[in-house]
Amino acid sequence: MKKLLISVSLILTTIFILGFSNLSTTVLNGYVGNDLVPSLPDIPFDYENQNFPLHLEETEWGFNDSTILDMVTDNGATLGRVLFFDEKLSANENLSCATCHKQELSFADDTPFSMGVTENTGRNSMQLNDLGWSNRTNFFWDLSESDLTDMISLPLRNENEIGVTDIDALIEKLEETDYYPDLFEESFGDPLITEQRINEAIAQFISSMVTFNSKFDRSHTEPGLLTESEIRGSELFSLNCSICHTDGNSFFLFGGFMDLPFIFNNGLSETNDLGAGEWMGEEFDHLFKVPTLRNIELTAPYMHDGRFESLEEVIDHYSEDLEPNEWTGEFIPADGFNYTDQQKTDLINFLKTFTDLSFTEDEKWSDPFASTTSSEEVLEVINSVNIFPNPTSDYAIIEMINPSSVMIELTVLDMSGRFIKKMSSHNEQVILDVTGFNKGNYIIELRSGSQRQSELITVL
Repeated sequence: MKKLLISVSLILTTIFILGFSNLSTTVLNGYVGNDLVPSLPDIPFDYENQNFPLHLEETEWGFNDSTILDMVTDNGATLGRVLFFDEKLSANENLSCATCHKQELSFADDTPFSMGVTENTGRNSMQLNDLGWSNRTNFFWDLSESDLTDMISLPLRNENEIGVTDIDALIEKLEETDYYPDLFEESFGDPLITEQRINEAIAQFISSMVTFNSKFDRSHTEPGLLTESEIRGSELFSLNCSICHTDGNSFFLFGGFMDLPFIFNNGLSETNDLGAGEWMGEEFDHLFKVPTLRNIELTAPYMHDGRFESLEEVIDHYSEDLEPNEWTGEFIPADGFNYTDQQKTDLINFLKTFTDLSFTEDEKWSDPFASTTSSEEVLEVINSVNIFPNPTSDYAIIEMINPSSVMIELTVLDMSGRFIKKMSSHNEQVILDVTGFNKGNYIIELRSGSQRQSELITVL
């Protein structure tokens, strides 16, 4: 009875707050409509003109087909941008594609496994840069999808990722917004919203993500740009690494009978993930896609399970830590490459020439729902957090001073760091339901961009 009275009292208090104050409230572990609208330029950003570099059109492996990017249109990619960042796509309006694919990280994530709806994902979130043209024959770590547009459906419908279980309900929700009918009409000629069009628009946005402004790319037209260390690293890379990592569509001749998109087992130890073997058969057990190295400096942690936290750890693996197998034998010495300290430094310096920071800062790939407030203002918001009652056995209000509606990502973890629940909110109050929690202490992590703040809550 006491629990019921507390719950009723909190609900009445919330109704009062919503009706008679300027505060806005979001329910964590419940559904409250997301009323954010995207801020878009009157003239769409230029997504169509990619200016494919000449040095990438012809490589030692053959020609890259730059016409692959012709499917991208300005209006289509604009719609895809809005869909990619819009939390309305998720059932509780608390997740989007960008939750696991962050622009500042070249659309990767900075944890080994991303936080899903109910638990962590099973593999590291791959970066999305250059996905439209580089090694694009098959997608995902296990290469289980061969079409980029069809690939979009898997995370959208995955119950632990975006979690769209009722596509008709999602379409109805999008139709009721003020902006989607117009965006679909501008993209497809009429306002009809379908799952296929949603997928196509997001695929256009992802395909537009190219990193052609790296030091490596500029060095082809600016002689003398690379340092001596970077040049040595380039030579070492060509000798030892380029057989697997090339710009474009890589193919591996398996058994002399079939061409496959490049997959490999690079001597990782202790992995229960079967990779491509899950759907291609046991002869492909523990084989994974070889990803692009463009913007590799920004996409840690590395490998399908995010086991390596730095490029130094990756190079150490190939140098002396790998476990040889039937796949590594043709390309990597059984005892590794045994690089010297200087060679390791040279390789890493060369890998960093693939970094294109302009890609991570370009507005056309940014969150159209994001606040334009400065990092200092964001810090003021997350530092103003007050949680009450604390301790609690039922509900707690997470309150912050947020007049500019800065989007804050809230994650609840247990004291061992295990994910409990997560959402994003631009409101000044979040109601946290802890009725299903075990007794003890929990961490509430608040994050916006690079700014983070952690608070402790006790459940009785």
